[in-house]
Amino acid sequence: MIYLELKALKYFIRSNVEQNVELKVNVNLDSPTSLLSQSLVGISMMVDEHFGISIVKFMALGLIPSVNRLGGPLLDIVVKLPITEDSPNKNNTEQQASTRDTGHHANGIVKYSAQLEH
Repeated sequence: MIYLELKALKYFIRSNVEQNVELKVNVNLDSPTSLLSQSLVGISMMVDEHFGISIVKFMALGLIPSVNRLGGPLLDIVVKLPITEDSPNKNNTEQQASTRDTGHHANGIVKYSAQLEH
């Protein structure tokens, strides 16, 4: 996993995504919610994760989850939800759709990086 993370970091730097990404090193884990509450996107690159409590925490704090397109995050956590009349923040585009995305799926460094560019 470390190799994948270093490879991803190199790709982010080469693709100028670093303008939109702030990397935190040696984060104080006593208060991760304060850091997350200032964030927009939560990224989980773990492959074949059966269930991701960190992803659920991202969502609970209002972050947009960007997760691997395998395992529990794809099947159980970051899924499409039905849009109902009482759905919060319903907009005109969604009035024509029947489901709403709860985050993004990626299956490689290029896909994760592309999501951060938007």
